[in-house]
Amino acid sequence: LGAWEVRAKADAYERMGRAPFPVGWTDSNKDDHVNEDYRSRMVVKGTKRVSTIASDDIAAVTSSTPPLEGIRLLLCAAMTWPCTPDDPYVMQFLDISRAHPHSKPLRDNIYIEAPKELGLAVGQCLLLLRSWYGTRDASQAFEYAVKDAFVKRDYVPGTVSVCIFKHVSKPICYLVHGDDYVGVGKRADLKDFYQSLQTTFIVEMRG
Repeated sequence: LGAWEVRAKADAYERMGRAPFPVGWTDSNKDDHVNEDYRSRMVVKGTKRVSTIASDDIAAVTSSTPPLEGIRLLLCAAMTWPCTPDDPYVMQFLDISRAHPHSKPLRDNIYIEAPKELGLAVGQCLLLLRSWYGTRDASQAFEYAVKDAFVKRDYVPGTVSVCIFKHVSKPICYLVHGDDYVGVGKRADLKDFYQSLQTTFIVEMRG
């Protein structure tokens, strides 16, 4: 993904006015205690007190979430849009893997400490070239990337909720909640969208 490049720590002090942000690792079990499937993720330890974004700048760190009525809207569409018995409307569930690194950072001066596993020399750190977990504006950066991906494929965001996208000419509608997508449309159209989206994101079909 080309997530970072090595820089001198002196660059961080010059451009951020502070030391590189510390990093850590989080482990999560994606399955259960019987069928364990642990994943490790490096996260930046960015907080309100440890950030180059003002602590009260809510607009810089928030991202949109869909209303509960959005799911009801999709269910209603799947049940009521006119169709033939042999080509019904169906629902699709997609999950974007490694969501945040798919988007570009909203700031071009985010420096982080390098994990010891990289074995960098003393005095070196990393400049983020992609958005990363733990930075305060990561979710907003990914929201912009998602919108661009839909608009590029001829979808328009809703006027009531920007988390709901409808195709300009086909009966297809998607609801976006972070890195999870729920879609309704004809099976062939949903399959085409899934295959197209794979050229932009790492996508898993959940149903």
